[in-house]
Amino acid sequence: MRNRKKRTGVFLTELLAVLTAAALAAGAGLADASEVKDHHVIVLESPSSQALLAAMPPEETDEAEEETFPSDFVFTTSDGSAPDVTFGESRAVIHGGAVIVSMKPGVSVTAQRLTVDGDATVTIQSLAVAAEDGPALEVLPGRDLSLRLSGENRLTGGNGCAGIWVGYEAYENGPVTLASLTVDGEGSLTASGRGEAAGIGGQDRGENAFRAKHGHVTIKGGTVTALGSGRSAGIGSSNNYLGEGKASASYKPGVSAGDTFNWGDITIEGGRVTAVGAGNGAGIGGGNHNDSGRIRISGGVIDARGDSGIGSGLGSSKGADKGPGYFYADVVISGGDVTAFATNNMGAGIGGGMYSDAYVTITGGTVTASVTTDGNAYQGGAGIGGGYQGAAQVRIGGGTVTAVGGNGAPGIGNGALAASTTTSSGSGRSATGTKVVRTAGAQIPGESTGVWITDGEVNARGGLGGAGIGTGNASEWCHVEISGGAVRAYGSDSSAAELSGGAGIGSGVFYSPSKPGYTRDTEVSVIISGGDVLAVGGWGAAGIGSGAGNKMANRIELSGSTIEAYADGTKFAVDTRLLSPDGMSTESRTEGRRIAVPLLQGTFVHAYTDEEGVRENPEGLRPIELRGPGGTVTLTGMPAAYRSFAASVTENGIYRVYTGSSAVGAGQGRYFARTIRDEFHAG
Repeated sequence: MRNRKKRTGVFLTELLAVLTAAALAAGAGLADASEVKDHHVIVLESPSSQALLAAMPPEETDEAEEETFPSDFVFTTSDGSAPDVTFGESRAVIHGGAVIVSMKPGVSVTAQRLTVDGDATVTIQSLAVAAEDGPALEVLPGRDLSLRLSGENRLTGGNGCAGIWVGYEAYENGPVTLASLTVDGEGSLTASGRGEAAGIGGQDRGENAFRAKHGHVTIKGGTVTALGSGRSAGIGSSNNYLGEGKASASYKPGVSAGDTFNWGDITIEGGRVTAVGAGNGAGIGGGNHNDSGRIRISGGVIDARGDSGIGSGLGSSKGADKGPGYFYADVVISGGDVTAFATNNMGAGIGGGMYSDAYVTITGGTVTASVTTDGNAYQGGAGIGGGYQGAAQVRIGGGTVTAVGGNGAPGIGNGALAASTTTSSGSGRSATGTKVVRTAGAQIPGESTGVWITDGEVNARGGLGGAGIGTGNASEWCHVEISGGAVRAYGSDSSAAELSGGAGIGSGVFYSPSKPGYTRDTEVSVIISGGDVLAVGGWGAAGIGSGAGNKMANRIELSGSTIEAYADGTKFAVDTRLLSPDGMSTESRTEGRRIAVPLLQGTFVHAYTDEEGVRENPEGLRPIELRGPGGTVTLTGMPAAYRSFAASVTENGIYRVYTGSSAVGAGQGRYFARTIRDEFHAG
């Protein structure tokens, strides 16, 4: 261990010896000699005279004298060599190599900090650091730290600082320098930010305004808990307190990776990870007004919660170059056991925070994403997808996925009020007072948003007014493609009186009783070419098609799949059109509708009621048997009080429908659609 200082004391001792020898050689009697404490002047006194000699300043040297500051840490190495560590009054600096750090005997907690200023492997053994100023542990930009956990470790940053700051250094027209942190081991770590700072990642204090961003963070093992503070992520970026700067577009699809404003990935390959964001920050990803950086999860057990569970933090609606779609999330999950919860109804469980778009890809693992129902009605984020007013591209190719949307949002898809072209509001007005339209390409274009499912087990449920899979209320565009997997999609619940449900697969509700301005007829595009699909619409909505009050569709195409769909009878189970009370419909069918799979659609004419006049579907109507040329198909999923169904059969033809109910006799007004054609025949 070393401490680099100038050797002033050695020089003075040598100078005093030279001067004393010279005086004796001249025959002068030396009565007394004393050294003045300023280290630069020596005074020699004799009976006959006084001499004041000014010493020349010493030359600087790379050599060092030992001067030890009291340290609350103990540094060792596994091979017994000297650790490459230096000390200051408030911190120890590790310059490289393999170092083991433990607490000094008798010290339970310290305010002293650790700085890594070189590529190093550091094992921390039961450390307890509560820094007063600066991060508890910092990895300087350009450095690579492999952090091994042993025992129980607690690292808390000073005010405005992260528990672990993973260095990021950039200036507006200069290069970006990132640190890298890899966490592994058998022990545990709790890293907490204070003020406006992430538990692990960025912080709002530093030499330049970009320290809210962070370098690369990889977790491979151990038990890791990361707690953000202020408006920062648990793991990721902190609050962008300036409220300005450019979006970090470097990781967005189609954008060059050489973007000056990029920052580090967050990768989780193993371990048990709990990440909690604060204020507008995500559990894992972005802080307030910040992107998420790339998030890659391939293993481990993860529990993340914040404004969005995993993704970007709250976006910005201010300024001509921001607004919905300015901030992004980029999340890829290929394994692990992942639970993500948005504590703000306007954020997504996995995806964008409020006003934020998202790219989400899931190919494996067990993934559960949900959003709180506390918050404004019809202003929610998707379980997986965009935040409030945020668009999304969601691709699912494997794994077991469960998603529940927030108020007004789908389980999977775009958030409420997602639009391909939106004007900013509030302070985002020009000097003339007119609204400022976001620049082209600031958001994922409407026709590029959507949900693609090729495999996996998918269960999705919409929040108030949202579809199971598709969009939330008042979104401009809905596109869903399913070519494989087992898919279960449920539109939002409401009541038979309100009729404000979302489609199982398709669009959300058209209107909001409490906010009549939140209305838009959503253009629906649904293509199902494979897989096993169950779609149940909410009250007033189709199973596959449009939400309550919505009737616009671009296309509905069904082929090569097994379909089972239900609706309350306001609409057909598959379509956007309304049904008249007698079960017939004179409205034209959905434009672009193509059904290339044998599909039987039907509806019960009677709206069966109880003694108080409330519609109900007696339990005796279930199960429903369809008997025809292709054999018998049994349906068990029709909810109580629902009247419309659709189901795949093996061959076209006329089918008889049996309910097994003595309360409903044959010929009592039940009408069913012949497969393919819109012709009706008595059951």
